[in-house]
Amino acid sequence: AVEPLNFSVPADDAIMHPAADELAGFASLVCQLDTGHASRIKAYCSANKISLPLYFQSLYSVLIREYCRADADFVVRHTITERNTSNANAFGSYDRLLPVVFAQTLFDASTLLSEFFASNENYINEIRRKSQISLMQQKFLTDAANPGFIFNFRGTDNFAHNNIAFAGEPLTPVFLGPVAIDGQVQLIVEPAHDTLRLQLHFPAAAFNDLRLLERLAQLSQQVLNGAQCIGDLSLLLPDEKAQLSQWSSATPLYAVQPVHRQFEQMAGQYAERTAIVCNGV
Repeated sequence: AVEPLNFSVPADDAIMHPAADELAGFASLVCQLDTGHASRIKAYCSANKISLPLYFQSLYSVLIREYCRADADFVVRHTITERNTSNANAFGSYDRLLPVVFAQTLFDASTLLSEFFASNENYINEIRRKSQISLMQQKFLTDAANPGFIFNFRGTDNFAHNNIAFAGEPLTPVFLGPVAIDGQVQLIVEPAHDTLRLQLHFPAAAFNDLRLLERLAQLSQQVLNGAQCIGDLSLLLPDEKAQLSQWSSATPLYAVQPVHRQFEQMAGQYAERTAIVCNGV
């Protein structure tokens, strides 16, 4: 006897729009990079022999370090979704969450971006060869009081089943990974035709995004425009630079002078008044 399968394909809305209770307390932001920006990123990655996931994860780490004022090494969990040839005919998702450590020494202003990317790539390749800790165990080992950071690239290049047909129809990969993960700030990068779609999901009560996706897009533009070192990157957005410039050039509302000169001025202005009284004198 064969046990019947009690299974039905969920509606598109159920796939694309998670239940409300899953997203309770979470905020989500989206930024779509235009075709020109996306094509320049792909050309840069090709010319420098780095992958799109490595490119965005590395820039994400620059933002995290500045946002959190990290004074020690920190971790960004990298979601790896891939399928090797031996599992090509199996259905389902093969996900791993790799804790990628970013050392403080990487963020020295003089560090070349080429060295920065290479160091991150070597670390990821090394840790992928190690035995991973289960997601459940990671949850117990993680401090739930503080938000963590996850990077997720939803590309399909690593899928060996892209050309597999089922019941005469070609399979199209659909990503059903959770966007709301206990206390985690998750950046999702997803190729969308000729563009790139950036998503940020975070617990609203524990994290202020401070226009993170805008800053990420700006960092990318700086890299594409010729930035060579970590010190060449700036997180300030154009309107923030303009505001700082306005504050710097504004005429002060009062003349700045040393404190002792201010005492002298007051003494001369009110010379007839009593300055100090002690024991009635």
